[in-house]
Amino acid sequence: MDMKTWKGRVAAIGRGLVESVRQFPLEALLGVVYFAVFVFDRTIVDKLPGTDPANLMFWFFPQYVLLFTLHRFSKGRPVVRVLFVLSWFLWIPLLVWCTGRLGWSVGISYLLAGILLVAGGRWMDDAPYGRHILWTLGKVAAGFLVGGLLMLIVTALTASVSFLFALHLSDNWFSWPNAFIALVILPLLCCRFVTEEPEDTGTAVGAAAGAEPAATASGRSASRLLSIAVDAILSPALVIYALILYVYAAIILIHWQLPEGGVAYLVLGFLLVGLLCHLLRLQVEKRHFEWFYRAFPAISIVPLVLLWAGIVRRIGDYGFTEPRVYLLALAALVTVFVAMLLRKRSRNFQLMTLMLAGAAVLLTFIPGIRARDFGLRSQQARLERLLPVVLEEGKTLEAIDCEEIKADSVRLAAFHEAFGVWEHLRREMDEEAFQARYGAVGDFVAMNCSLIGLSVEPEDPEWIALPGRVDLGQYRHFVPATFYHYYEDGEAAIFFADESKRDTLLVCPVRERLPQWAETAEPQESDAWNVLVYRNERYMAVFGKVSPSDGKVYHFRTGEHYLYAKDGVR
Repeated sequence: MDMKTWKGRVAAIGRGLVESVRQFPLEALLGVVYFAVFVFDRTIVDKLPGTDPANLMFWFFPQYVLLFTLHRFSKGRPVVRVLFVLSWFLWIPLLVWCTGRLGWSVGISYLLAGILLVAGGRWMDDAPYGRHILWTLGKVAAGFLVGGLLMLIVTALTASVSFLFALHLSDNWFSWPNAFIALVILPLLCCRFVTEEPEDTGTAVGAAAGAEPAATASGRSASRLLSIAVDAILSPALVIYALILYVYAAIILIHWQLPEGGVAYLVLGFLLVGLLCHLLRLQVEKRHFEWFYRAFPAISIVPLVLLWAGIVRRIGDYGFTEPRVYLLALAALVTVFVAMLLRKRSRNFQLMTLMLAGAAVLLTFIPGIRARDFGLRSQQARLERLLPVVLEEGKTLEAIDCEEIKADSVRLAAFHEAFGVWEHLRREMDEEAFQARYGAVGDFVAMNCSLIGLSVEPEDPEWIALPGRVDLGQYRHFVPATFYHYYEDGEAAIFFADESKRDTLLVCPVRERLPQWAETAEPQESDAWNVLVYRNERYMAVFGKVSPSDGKVYHFRTGEHYLYAKDGVR
């Protein structure tokens, strides 16, 4: 390629980017805002307590897709146009809201963003809808490919300059240009590719009309890659997996016992992949497993029975949590989707996609019926059922004899379960609400579990446990904190960080505290005390058990770990 041709291609790329900015000005501006937030977070964020701009970055993809989708279908629709403009400002409330735990809402938002990309602007039958999905994903992949190549080139050029001229460049010289490409240039490329006209038709796709690509000759003939993926890999795997599930169901019937709760996740994966392949197979010319997909509703009966049996067992044993509410809702939807396959009139994968999106919105963003709210109510009720078993009638928490709990297998089991529920609620609930409702119970459960090492099996040689009770002394206030390992040059440390302020509260130097019993067979009782209790002037860490790994002092696992503060320290 001569210099003139090379310059022409570079100029074409530049003109394309300029045209993309003109066509998608708000999208480009949104990328610039998120890039500024990225730079801000890496420079002066510590000067603004109470904000966490890093969490905002998780919402870039969902907000960008929402903005782009509203833009595509806003022409001639004044209401959609207003929503399009308003959606640009979503980053402002998100910046204020995203200072704590994000949880499942981010993941569900990514799912909804993906659905928005492939939902389509008009009703389509299954074959055109499948082509639309593949066409859209292909264009997005092309945008990522070009953007990824740009990032690779920029990184290579920066690294080369740094090496050749002996420059000690900071990480920002690498991260900032790549962040600008990822947040501004790459999304604009995807927008441009998705909204360009298909080569074989004159049908516009994109911001102007919101139309979808027509069925072209190339679209009707399946690509070799898709044929291999669907007909040669996924379809045989589904047949084999169905046989495995039927064998497992037969074993369950022979032994007459409920399946394990975890089976629900495996079966759900099988059914979801089966539904996806049921749609994508329409783009494959030679279908060697058409018999399987025609019989898929009937084949799915036994897996659906296993799915619901596993869900009933899981929820019956442990109650609802946020993930289990989503699991239950998804199982119900999948059951409906399989039933929709029975009749041609009801078989519509685009409608299935919209139903999935609607359920996700209801269970994630509507207060009162959110999956998180269901889970919290269930676990709170579960903890309140367990506490009367642990407590003797007429006794308070402070009056409980830990040795009596250890001697009573029923109370001990209830204590273990109550502690697990308490830990779950501590992670999921707002800190102030949790302290107001379970503060005293929390101190009791954490303190006693760490003091008597309830979950440690005495015959387990790998674990070193506390040999008795710990005198907390003035360190009587339990502190919710995040626990981290830290390794550097073979040295190890454990530190506790405040969950809300991201401040380090206590650092435990491992090698200084861990004696030579990591390399010996029988530790002494004094060694365990020396390792498992560590304090400074403000905080005290208590480890219920610890285990060295591979005989290395600097590589070990910890079991229960708790942090306490002196009175008046927070």
